[in-house]
Amino acid sequence: MIDKDLSSSLLATSIGASEFIIITDVDNVYLDYRNKKGKINRIKYAEMLDYYNKINFEEGTIKPKILASLRFIENGGTRVYITSIKNIGSIDTGTVIEK
Repeated sequence: MIDKDLSSSLLATSIGASEFIIITDVDNVYLDYRNKKGKINRIKYAEMLDYYNKINFEEGTIKPKILASLRFIENGGTRVYITSIKNIGSIDTGTVIEK
């Protein structure tokens, strides 16, 4: 199976993009999505990596998006936005992961 988020991250890296946008059906990443707790607005790469390794993010939903974001930054990117299509005009309102 080919993961679309990781594939997109690889493509963005290969063209030398400094920023990467992941459009999904939620406005933000949450530490506890089911209970809408721990909304993440802005976060540094190292802190997100720590959360990724400690929190059981849901497979097939947000977890691959977070992994793709981390890989993008590991491979030279500086910023990733994860948000919904309705926020695309103001992507800073979603989750921003920075180097």
